[in-house]
Amino acid sequence: MKRVFKSLIVPMVISLLSLNCASSTTNLTWVWKDETYDEGFLDDIMVIGVSDNFERRKIFENILVEELKDSGVNAVSGAAAIPADEELTREKVLAEVEKQGLDAILITYLVGVKREDKFVPPATSEYPYPGYARFNIYSYTTGVYSFYGGSYEKRREINLDTHIYEAESQMMIWSAKSKTTNAETVTKLSETLARAIIRDLRQEKLIK
Repeated sequence: MKRVFKSLIVPMVISLLSLNCASSTTNLTWVWKDETYDEGFLDDIMVIGVSDNFERRKIFENILVEELKDSGVNAVSGAAAIPADEELTREKVLAEVEKQGLDAILITYLVGVKREDKFVPPATSEYPYPGYARFNIYSYTTGVYSFYGGSYEKRREINLDTHIYEAESQMMIWSAKSKTTNAETVTKLSETLARAIIRDLRQEKLIK
């Protein structure tokens, strides 16, 4: 089933709190590809992170752009193409995509946040070691608290959707749901998400 690229406007709030925790990881929990798509590899992609915070949106987009470029794909940031004082709209994105001759649009947005307290027994001591198709990322915090020789690790699980649309037809050709845990900063979140996306796009033969 194909889906049409219709809307971009979803508010986004990002908190850049520094956290003490395990390494950030991102897994794609669900992936869909339009099996009828036969236009070859995607060579030029615009990356969009829809947000009401332009500076943080730039961080997210720039990291995905650099990771794609390192993988041999020409990518551009939507924030670089559409200034901060202009509203991000579908029409403006499509106009910039046509102007720059790009063949695809990648959009990521928040689906939800899962919060949980996980009890972690002490490893070497009876005393715990103190420690941690629209886009939206949220505010979160993490900490580890002492409790009778163990600790409670407050975790945030970030659930995102990412869609890729073919520019000419404006039809969705790839979509994925992702789960990120232990993201210390928006930078770490963006890096692990980008690598997970790129791995799957290669497997699906959408990029070289």
